[in-house]
Amino acid sequence: MKQNLISAIEALAREKEFDKDFFIEAIKDSIIGGIARTYKMKYETEDEVPITVEVNLDIGSIEIFVTKTVVKEVQNQFFEIPADAADQFQNTQIGDEIVVRLAIEDLSRSIVGKIKQILINKIRKKELLKLYKEFQQTKLNAVVTGTIQSVKDDHVIIDLGNVIGHIYRRDQIPGEKYRIGDKKKVFVYMVNFTKSDCEIRVSRSMPELVKGLFEMEVPEIQERMVEIVKIARYPGKRTKLVVLSSNKKIDPAGACIGVKGSRIKSIKAELGEEKIDVFKWTEDIEIFLKEAFKPVEVISFRLFPDEKRVRIVVSGDQLGMVIGSGGNNIKLTSRLLGWHIDAISELELAKKLEEENNARTDRLQYFMSIPGVGEKIALQLIELGYFSIEKLSQLTEDELLKIKGVGKKAAKNIFSFVKEEVKRIQAKEAEEAKEPLESEVDNEASK
Repeated sequence: MKQNLISAIEALAREKEFDKDFFIEAIKDSIIGGIARTYKMKYETEDEVPITVEVNLDIGSIEIFVTKTVVKEVQNQFFEIPADAADQFQNTQIGDEIVVRLAIEDLSRSIVGKIKQILINKIRKKELLKLYKEFQQTKLNAVVTGTIQSVKDDHVIIDLGNVIGHIYRRDQIPGEKYRIGDKKKVFVYMVNFTKSDCEIRVSRSMPELVKGLFEMEVPEIQERMVEIVKIARYPGKRTKLVVLSSNKKIDPAGACIGVKGSRIKSIKAELGEEKIDVFKWTEDIEIFLKEAFKPVEVISFRLFPDEKRVRIVVSGDQLGMVIGSGGNNIKLTSRLLGWHIDAISELELAKKLEEENNARTDRLQYFMSIPGVGEKIALQLIELGYFSIEKLSQLTEDELLKIKGVGKKAAKNIFSFVKEEVKRIQAKEAEEAKEPLESEVDNEASK
């Protein structure tokens, strides 16, 4: 039995290409585990099992040593030895512990069966870890094809060949149905090893999946003549990507879309007909916006660099197309550009400008009513952003003197007027706040 076991181990070592150290430890653990399981089941105990194993595959030696206690009457044949049998050991007494050599041939069939099963499981796990490491080296951060194996509580298991991957809820396309046997392409973003196991996480929702699909479908990207510069995605709804070509003769967007949409069509089909917009990258914001929102015509735009914000104007009937369902079109474009985008129709802009002009005129008239403030000074205050008395009240006389056109007399007049006006406004607000309270008291009294 011992020779057969050693021969089988040596054959496995050659077949699996595992080092001897692994097999030595695996054999030790398997023998100890097989004996321990049988012992614990028979005696219904969780006590530690005092067994040691020494293995030498070079000479085909497997030795088992069991620590036994010398007793008068044996109740546990595994780890107890009667005093008369212990006489072969010198100077033994009741209660002493002695180490007894145990031959593999003396083990029962059930124990040998357990040892073999534990060893087979360890070899399988080692083999699986090897496959996972090979997978990590060749497939991590890549798109692969798998077969849906099981679907349970928003957790999808996908067969990736010799290994399995996990698609958790956050990595699924919202609303996508997964049926056992379906072929799906996924992006491998994590291969996580523990001491004894491994987990592969894959995604259907990450933008890297779309990027990988284009890399697989478009030869110009594979040959590095076309580059995907940026990509933004709302999985299941819309993806926008900007591309660039190092070859002036190649239209990068056209290369990705293909003749009559042939290339992009298969990618959209893989993603459940998710909308995909592809356009050429440029650092010119005006051209970028016009390309990003095609076929909508961007009539005009205005930059607000300090706020990293841009306002675009389109015709009223096309505003909805620019914004997109749930705002996804304008939000994805904002992500790609790195600026916040406000979209407004021509009619809304005209109305807004009219309101701004009216408000500006009202402010101008109001400031000109302040003693010492003419039209030039009033315009200067508005240009500097002091649109209200509250804003002006934050200025000191010295700060007022720094404003172009404001002399000492004007500064003093403005400062005094603003101070009194703020007091008047505060008193009025306090009076208005008291009126409802007095009304409530009168109502209570009338009851």
